[in-house]
Amino acid sequence: MRFAPCSLAIFALFIISKSGGLIYNREFHAGLQKLSSNDLLMLAGSFHGMHAITKQLCPNPPVPPAPSSAPAANLAPPLYPSRNRHRSPRDLTIPHAMLSDSHRNQVSPVH
Repeated sequence: MRFAPCSLAIFALFIISKSGGLIYNREFHAGLQKLSSNDLLMLAGSFHGMHAITKQLCPNPPVPPAPSSAPAANLAPPLYPSRNRHRSPRDLTIPHAMLSDSHRNQVSPVH
């Protein structure tokens, strides 16, 4: 399979903060019309707004965790019970493995 040669050019670089402010800009081609600082700030705000809108229209799906062949023995049970099942006193206690060394000697483990 052959690809046609592609000629892409970068005309300008804009680095925009999370709040939409222009941090850095640079023009790479001398033939471009010069923009005022106000125009550059408005352009950065427009790019930020477009990014925020398109991110909500097509968000990245969450990545599922990789399947494990064997359950991990070193994982502690959850501290907070699921809302879908009956709560037992075991669910409301801190697992013995999560206690610091000084507290582990003072408390007997819950089984």
